[in-house]
Order: sequence, then C-alpha cells, then structure tokens
Amino acid sequence: MSNPYPCSPTPSKDGLPGFCGNNTVYYKVDDNNDTSLDNWFVELNLECVSKVRIGLIGSSMFMGWALSAIFLPRLSDIYGRKNIFMFSILLQTLAMIGMYVSKDLNLTTVMMFIFGMAAVGRTSIGFLYLMELLPTNRQVLFGTILHLNNALVGVLGCLYFWKISKNWLWLEIFAGTLGVLSLVSAYFWLPESPKFLVSRRKYDLARDSINQIAKFNGKTGFYGNFDLEIIDKKSFLKPVNFSTVENLRTSEAE
Repeated sequence: MSNPYPCSPTPSKDGLPGFCGNNTVYYKVDDNNDTSLDNWFVELNLECVSKVRIGLIGSSMFMGWALSAIFLPRLSDIYGRKNIFMFSILLQTLAMIGMYVSKDLNLTTVMMFIFGMAAVGRTSIGFLYLMELLPTNRQVLFGTILHLNNALVGVLGCLYFWKISKNWLWLEIFAGTLGVLSLVSAYFWLPESPKFLVSRRKYDLARDSINQIAKFNGKTGFYGNFDLEIIDKKSFLKPVNFSTVENLRTSEAE
C-alpha cells in the first residue's frame, strides 16, 4: 500500500507549507504559544520524519564520543594535553557553526557526530589537563566546580527557553563565543601540562611551564631538578663494567 502522505516538498497555500505532503492540509507554527520553540523541528522539517531518524541526531553525538574515546586520549599522551584540548575546542566550534547554517537533516547529523568526537577532548582530556595544572590540594575543589558547571548547562538551557527567548540561535552564539574565547585563552596564556612534559622527559619545557604558572600566581619560580630527571642523570652517569662488556664481546665472537 502506498503512503497517502509522502514526506516530500509540496506547493504552499498562502505561504503555508503542506503538512507531510498532504496538499489539502496546511499548517503554521503559532509563535505566540508558550510551548512553541524556534528549533530544528521546524527548520529541518522533522514533523514527518520517523522517530528513529530523529533519535539518530542525538545518538550520533554519543557515537562520535565513543569512537574518539578509543584514540583521542592516547593522542594526548603523545602530542600533549594542550594541543588536543585546543584542537577539540576548534573542531567543536566548527561543528556548532555547521549546525547553525545547516538546513539539511543529514548534514546536521554529521555535525552532531563531529561535535561528539570533539567532546572527548574538551571534557575528558580538558579535565585531565586542568588537574595536571593544579596542585594536589586544589584538585578536588576546582574539579567539583567544573562538574557543577557542566551540570548547570541543561538547567540554564531550560531557563533560557523559558524566560529569555524561544530561538535557539542566541544560545548557540553564546556557546560558540565561549568556545572561541577558550581557544584564544588556551593558545596565548595556558602552558602545557608540566606533568606531561616530565613524562616525555622534556624537563626544560616543564620548568618553563611551571615558571609561567608561578609568575601568573606571583610565586617564586622552580629551577631545580625533577625526580625523574635525577634518575635519568644517574642512569646516564652510571659507571660501565668493562669486564661485563668484554665477556659479551667474547660470547658474540664465539
């Protein structure tokens, strides 16, 4: 049996679109109604799209999140917390811009997938980055503040649509602006994680990073040696047992 109401573009009547391809039924969103919102439901014509396809928009974000969780943390161990953090913010900001300009359901779904991929770097790696920049006695406090802010996003979103505006555009612009400010701030003012630099045996850069933090806080800089650095120096300066080397050469010759 053919679908009596195919979901395809139809001619409009008096500027109104046909509902789900039915050119005998026309509709218009009542913007004066308290429950109406200017969101994707209207812009992407989701009235006639299946619930599974609508659900895929949100699910694609978690798919991207799960995929990038496989490799992005490892990349941060190789290339640094700061680089992956900034790349993720940039990617997420571009995804938000893409969702703003998109009028196509498939493109919006792809942008949500990219947004989810970048979320790992912004949240998980960003949290790790923050912890490695803080002294131990400050990690619990600021970690709690960070997670409280993440939890407040949903609450503030509801308050925005309830009391400020029904249009999602300004909320998206605000989020994008925060992303740009975070990217610029990280590039110019945030140092690389000293703990990461020490783990990569980049001791001079680690000292520079600590001194940058100390200067910002008005504290005395650090010019000593790290524990791992001392161990490396001792290993390098450890005397060689030439008799053992000679025995090895003899064994290889035989």
